[in-house]
Amino acid sequence: MSESPFDFSEHAQRVPRLVLLGLLVLAGLYTLYFARAVLIPVVLAVLLSLILSPAVLGLKRWLRLPAPWGAALVVGALVAAMGYGVASLTQPAKEWIDKAPGMLRQVEIKLRDIRESVQEVSRITEKAEQIAGQGGAGKVAVAAPSLLSRTLTATPAFLVSVASTLILVYLLLAYGGTLTHQFVRMAPTVAEKRAVIKVARSFQGDIARYLLLMTCLSVGLGVVAGLALYWLGMPNPVLWAVMIAVLNYVPYLGAVLCLIVLTPVAILSIEPLGQALLVPAMFLILNILEGELLTAIVVGKYFTLNPIIVFLGILFWGWLWGVVGALIAVPILVSFRIFCAYVPALHPLCDLIGNGTGRKETG
Repeated sequence: MSESPFDFSEHAQRVPRLVLLGLLVLAGLYTLYFARAVLIPVVLAVLLSLILSPAVLGLKRWLRLPAPWGAALVVGALVAAMGYGVASLTQPAKEWIDKAPGMLRQVEIKLRDIRESVQEVSRITEKAEQIAGQGGAGKVAVAAPSLLSRTLTATPAFLVSVASTLILVYLLLAYGGTLTHQFVRMAPTVAEKRAVIKVARSFQGDIARYLLLMTCLSVGLGVVAGLALYWLGMPNPVLWAVMIAVLNYVPYLGAVLCLIVLTPVAILSIEPLGQALLVPAMFLILNILEGELLTAIVVGKYFTLNPIIVFLGILFWGWLWGVVGALIAVPILVSFRIFCAYVPALHPLCDLIGNGTGRKETG
């Protein structure tokens, strides 16, 4: 039997396409990185507008307020809440940041008994190694990254970014409907116009529903954790409650960061040691209940995400856009997942990212 000859021309034609695709991916990554000063406020504004749009619609429906007036009222309330939060939490946060360099030493002193037990075990291990002829000295270096300090540091560029985000949020809430109608007019036929309107409304509703649910869950977790911290005698419980609520947008890594911060603060602030250790234990229990139970019940009605893809997405956007990228990684992934659900050619990506349609299943 004669084998068919290998078609080099067909494979040769694929090489330029792969090279072009690779160049497009690299160009996209470079654009996302170097244009982050512009793109981050835009993405944040879009996400915030989707979260706040139900409030503007409610004011329009119940109080007959026009969209620009409702948007001004909602954004004004947001600015007032942000200003109050910053004014209330800046001083406690600054005090804890100033204490950070000496915290490890103070924790070490309070854990002296445990440390002495560990040292005793270490001496026994060293003697065993010396007997075996493998004695050696080991050094452990602890480096404390100034992540919180960098996050809370206000610069002119940061203030400009915040102002740009808030202005764009207002414009999207006030005139986003007009922009949507402009896109609809670009459709050539009436049937296509109706299809575009239907998809746009469903897409916006699905994303807004998810973001609102996750925001409610994060705020609820922060409130319950704050009350529990107050009951356990933790200083500045409001500060830690806000931190828990914000970092809840970063699955897995957010919980780890909260534990890293809460544990030494509790050991330094609460006596005896057993009661201090109740703080990280309490947080772990609440985080598991919120993440594995409430989120699965509330958000799982619409869709679930692949944990591996979520973790990789957090690493990618955190590497690309820093702390802000890590915070908005999951909302971006969810938005892309819902978008893929409306494009038949991208349905395989839906199965890769997670299960579900983004809408509550009926029947």
